[in-house]
Amino acid sequence: MAAKKRPAQQIAKRYPPYLLARQIAALNKLSDDTETPVQHHIRQAIDEYLERRKKTKRGRSAVAS
Repeated sequence: MAAKKRPAQQIAKRYPPYLLARQIAALNKLSDDTETPVQHHIRQAIDEYLERRKKTKRGRSAVAS
C-alpha cells in the first residue's frame, strides 16, 4: 500500500525586518484594533507590495516617468 501524500505546505522562514519605532507603534495599534497578529499585517503588506510591483513595468511606479 502506497503512502498517502500530504499536500504541499508553505514553510515559513524567519526573516526579522528592522522597523522604526513609529512603524512598530502603528502596527501594534492596528493589531489591537483588528484583533489580528502584527505578523499577519506584515505578510499582507508584503504580498500587496509584491503584487503592485508585478503589475508595474520593471517594478517602477506607474506614476513615475
